[in-house]
Amino acid sequence: MSLLNPVLAADARGQKLDHYKVDFTLNNASVVEVLHQIEKQTGFKFVYDRKVNRLQNIYNVSYHDRSLRTVLEIMPKEENLTFRRINKTISINVKQKVPVRVVEVDYKTVTGLITDENGVPLAGATVLEKGTLNGTTTDFDGNFSLEVEEGAILEVSYIGYITKEVATNVNEDITVQLSPDETSGRLRNSEKNRHYRVYWFCK
Repeated sequence: MSLLNPVLAADARGQKLDHYKVDFTLNNASVVEVLHQIEKQTGFKFVYDRKVNRLQNIYNVSYHDRSLRTVLEIMPKEENLTFRRINKTISINVKQKVPVRVVEVDYKTVTGLITDENGVPLAGATVLEKGTLNGTTTDFDGNFSLEVEEGAILEVSYIGYITKEVATNVNEDITVQLSPDETSGRLRNSEKNRHYRVYWFCK
């Protein structure tokens, strides 16, 4: 038996469920048969729909002077039941079980070379699987190796160069040639000129 936490809304005008005792033994019993036995000994009425009638598990139970609350709390968790008490009626619902999804992801190792516009290897270039934090940097010779999902897109970046996206749906090594970011160059020149102007003014 597995513990289950039912919703037991006690009626302030009635006794608590702990005050109702049951004493019975059942073998090869369904949940409905257990409920009928509890009804006979406590005077409670269980209300439930067809889903409870269709529950297939069979149980062997033996209760001796056990409180009704205890019995309802050790109803099989496999049945996914919830209980709600209103006066002398206890309604039962079967919670819908969420199906377990098993997702298999295929990974592959992608290798390649990152160069500048002249074919010179770029050491320290960043290679990132798009949409993730999975990434690496190129070694001194501009080479990289990265495990990615099947069909992933790589984002390749390097300071002063335009970021480039590359598909990985090829089997051979990937060679990526980056182009200089002219905007970045103009900004650097602008900063230099501004520095010179400030230096001349101070002098």
